[in-house]
Amino acid sequence: MAKSDAQQERVFTLLLALMETRDGLTRAQIFSRIAGYGDPENASHQRMFERDKRELRAAGYQIETLEAFDDNKFTRYRLDPTSILSLDAMTFDSGERVLLALALQLWEESALGDDARRAKMRLRADPEFTGSLADPIATGTRAMDPALAPLRTACEEGLVAHFDYHRPGAAQPRTRRVEAWAVVFFAGRWLFHGFDLDLQQPRTFLLRRFVSKVTTSVSKRRIAPPEDIAQRALAELEDLWNHQRATVSAVPGSDADMRLRRRNGTTADGERLHIHYSDEALLADELTGYATDVEVHEPASLAAAVRERLRRIANDHPIAIDMGNSDFRPDTSLGEGTNG
Repeated sequence: MAKSDAQQERVFTLLLALMETRDGLTRAQIFSRIAGYGDPENASHQRMFERDKRELRAAGYQIETLEAFDDNKFTRYRLDPTSILSLDAMTFDSGERVLLALALQLWEESALGDDARRAKMRLRADPEFTGSLADPIATGTRAMDPALAPLRTACEEGLVAHFDYHRPGAAQPRTRRVEAWAVVFFAGRWLFHGFDLDLQQPRTFLLRRFVSKVTTSVSKRRIAPPEDIAQRALAELEDLWNHQRATVSAVPGSDADMRLRRRNGTTADGERLHIHYSDEALLADELTGYATDVEVHEPASLAAAVRERLRRIANDHPIAIDMGNSDFRPDTSLGEGTNG
């Protein structure tokens, strides 16, 4: 029999409560924290609690019972920590990351509704939580790019994806028709890999550069992605990241200096930092955000890209920024990761 939303929520909240306690919780404490149980002396509510424990055990969670010597009212329950998978042991493939991103999007888009109130109740299941819960703050950003879901569907159903794509340096976006092969997650960003029907070659597209909704159509031929295409696409991006390296220096102690030193793979040679990247335009955007705290030494194309971005900002904000008096000095002695 399918479980109702209330049942699923109650069992999940029980799991959270038992997971977050070291010393265990009495039945009265559990019943007072979790909506749906009610009176701990009520026989039907006690049976409900027993059913929920059996369900958790059937799912592989070991619930320990710490018996009291004199009164079973003080019997305590907790989750055996060995039955909880360590976060370090968790790995996710691209498909699982899509599902996680979808869940995150649902959370964000429902943040001011019933789901937020349910989340508050779940947090209160934590026996160590004593603070207040403020209403969520809308940041104006989305947890997931809206192109992700239709692209994933296109890959699963063998469809052609249609979208407008604004490549760095291009004056205008361009409409692309791409046989969908794979959606991958690399270095904190989602990318779409497929066969461009106009260029007649495989291409990789960064989802953040999509400037239109994704539509799909049935291909005139059977779409047969190469075997293990997602893994191969990731391997190519990894190889690109390993071989592309920029040299920069940052003002010691600045936010730029601390952040760039913590980047994965960064090595230091005195004040000069050598950082890996897969997409030059994205790195240029990042370095531009540090303004005069960063100096780009090489490659020359990256220095020019950062210089051009700063020049555009100066032109847009002539009062706020004086390029003539700035300390920004890109090296004048003079690939992009996504090739869409």
